[in-house]
Amino acid sequence: MKKAKTFRGIRFIPSQDKVDGRFNNYTIYCSNDKSNWGQVKGTVNWWGATNKMPKEMWFKTPSTYRYIRFITSHIQQDFISLAEIDIIE
Repeated sequence: MKKAKTFRGIRFIPSQDKVDGRFNNYTIYCSNDKSNWGQVKGTVNWWGATNKMPKEMWFKTPSTYRYIRFITSHIQQDFISLAEIDIIE
């Protein structure tokens, strides 16, 4: 993001037209600089790579961050794809 924002969570929407690049699990880290990522903000299971439903990860309290690091595992190809990543204010 261009500047830090306060938000309560993050919403991920998978690609809707094909399953290529879909994944099952992801871990989120947030930071205000590109070096200090701190502790994991959340780990979520997407309930199967064919699921088209959006997935939300909520923070315990609203938090202010500029950068979001998204780490995934259990991918089906050598890449991942998402339709959208939104912050929940």
